[in-house]
Amino acid sequence: FGGLDLDGTIPEQDPKLDVRIMDELANRAGFAWRESFAAVTPPSNNSSITFDEILDWSVETFDVSAMDWTRTRDRINRGTAFPQGFVDGSIILVGRAPKADGRKSLNLWSFLLPFSWECWLLIALTFVISGLIYFWMERTNHNSDRQELESQPIETIFFSALTFMGDIKFQPSTNYARLFVFTLALWSLLISSAYTA
Repeated sequence: FGGLDLDGTIPEQDPKLDVRIMDELANRAGFAWRESFAAVTPPSNNSSITFDEILDWSVETFDVSAMDWTRTRDRINRGTAFPQGFVDGSIILVGRAPKADGRKSLNLWSFLLPFSWECWLLIALTFVISGLIYFWMERTNHNSDRQELESQPIETIFFSALTFMGDIKFQPSTNYARLFVFTLALWSLLISSAYTA
């Protein structure tokens, strides 16, 4: 069970999330849990016990194992039932891919796999073109942004790339600049949601 003090007691002054979830669950379902729980220390790198063994022991010994367990296909196949959790551990961008001989190798470029190289090229072109369009808007009307952006186009290209990351650095002050930044932010939202799908 997570959310305990170092001595294995429940912190009454500042209960952690696991404790509050169990209290609410017990309150709604009408059961008591504080008389029968276990404090489990996570295994270290040189430990002979694994997280899977701790999970198997906890679900065989208790009715509920209230920790942030990652839902994996292997654990489900072994009979562990997972409710809809509050932590999504299914998205792994960089990991070890199995080779033909069964060994795993680390692929640092696996974050590029959700899209083809042509799509990544179009995304990069969108950064550049959007930055140049915003630079042109600022050059033709110095009041289109609250910042001084008409001297270096690389800055507006950088800002359009940051928009893809969810950090909008543009400060539009005219309606057409606001519409352009809104459209770029909406495009970034759609691309980001497609990436994690």
